[in-house]
Amino acid sequence: MKAASVPHAAGAEVVGTCGMANVEFVKELGADTMVDYAQIGMKEWIDGKEERKFDVVLDCVGGQILTDAWTCEREDSFLISVAEPPEGDKLEEGVSAGVRHAFFIVDPHGSQLALITKLIEAERCKGIVDGV
Repeated sequence: MKAASVPHAAGAEVVGTCGMANVEFVKELGADTMVDYAQIGMKEWIDGKEERKFDVVLDCVGGQILTDAWTCEREDSFLISVAEPPEGDKLEEGVSAGVRHAFFIVDPHGSQLALITKLIEAERCKGIVDGV
């Protein structure tokens, strides 16, 4: 039996976006629901349904995807982007109250890398290379 992921242990439902070729891979990463971004965007998938809006969005793409992410958030939620600072893409309308945001850049720190190394060695963390 697979151990619960951190989001699942906290009671979260995880929605991932991917192409159809990666559905099983995204499930293995812990997503409960997959949305095929080639068929429908997150904004259209939500389509005004408050129950589908998110408490946390992690944007790895930027551009229009990041702009749309602002409208996919619940009230008092959190939008994190690793692609570009999110505040420049915030819409004037359609954004829930209290949405906070952050631009996240990774800086290497020896002590943190040592902890990651231990997780990899204990087979609790696995690196995945998409391309070189």
